[in-house]
Amino acid sequence: MSTLERLPSKLLFKIGNELDLYSLIELLVASPSLYKTFSHQQFWYRRYTNDFDNRRVILKLLSDARFDVSEFSAITKYGLTCKTLELNEGVPECYTDEDTIDISSDIEISSDDENVDHVDSEDQSQNIYNQLRWKHAYRLRYDIVYPNSQILKNKRADLCYALICKVKDLIHDVENPDTEADDLFKEIIANILSVLDYFPQHFECYHLLGFLCYLNNSLSESQAFLEIGLSLNPKFQPLIELHDEVTKIIKGNFESDEGQVPLLFDENTLSPQLNEVIAVLFSRFDKDQDGMLSVSELSELVSVSNGSIPNPNSIKQLIATFEGMHKNNSRHIGVQPTKLSRDGLTTFFLMQSIEDPEETRSDLKKFGFDPKTLQPL
Repeated sequence: MSTLERLPSKLLFKIGNELDLYSLIELLVASPSLYKTFSHQQFWYRRYTNDFDNRRVILKLLSDARFDVSEFSAITKYGLTCKTLELNEGVPECYTDEDTIDISSDIEISSDDENVDHVDSEDQSQNIYNQLRWKHAYRLRYDIVYPNSQILKNKRADLCYALICKVKDLIHDVENPDTEADDLFKEIIANILSVLDYFPQHFECYHLLGFLCYLNNSLSESQAFLEIGLSLNPKFQPLIELHDEVTKIIKGNFESDEGQVPLLFDENTLSPQLNEVIAVLFSRFDKDQDGMLSVSELSELVSVSNGSIPNPNSIKQLIATFEGMHKNNSRHIGVQPTKLSRDGLTTFFLMQSIEDPEETRSDLKKFGFDPKTLQPL
């Protein structure tokens, strides 16, 4: 034991990560010196995120994908989301506000393993709550994820299956234009996080998170979730297929053929060349030069690309959809827009270029631009 106690903390932490929880506990009980060493927050934080899930990473990806996850930024001291739904049987009693931790503002964990041997005593006293919290949270979360009762585990598995089915139904509802997408997204995310609370290796959850980001045209975040899922189950066919699809779109958008100008600068921004084309098109079809495309002006633009005169109602729906989507639009809050701005037209081309870049290039040719160089023909 004395030889083990003399090892540097960095090496001890590596050894500790290879031990199962109860073997590690037996070791710490036998050595006060090791008990003190393994009380460091960095070890338990990293073990927690490695063995269960890194909720910060999940919420960061969802936030980057433009989902509102502010109400999910608090977790209980047991490491569960405060929005855990029907699965709380067998979990300690209801939590108070004092039991929750805002992980969006929690202290940063150093990425430098060398720091663990040189922790200032004042810092240690300030962070004692965090040190005890991560160690305690790991133990409690372990007992929740791996309950002794097989009956309880089976019951939770059935409930999680029901939640996954519910999520799939809700995702179908997102495509309904009459539904409030933001509320549906929050409900979907709440259900998925609840399943991950109890089954952190549930790879299908990461497929659903990836698909959710895909629907929201957040391809990098979608790819990141899908890769987490594939690391858990590389043979799950839906993960493989969606990952291939997302990767293909990303490569198709950013890796142009020889002499072909890319349509996108990044996944949320058109390339400067395509922006110039849109400026020309907007000016061309803005007959009265009022800085907006009316229903008749936009109808003329769409008829050139489609080859037929569109239904006026479909043009009004197009305006209502894309005029409300661009980020800087605040003029039409609570008001149905009747004209399309240049930002709205840009958003239309952005969505189309992400989903079907070849369709965009085909349209540009009809407008008199080279589909590869984006120069006037």
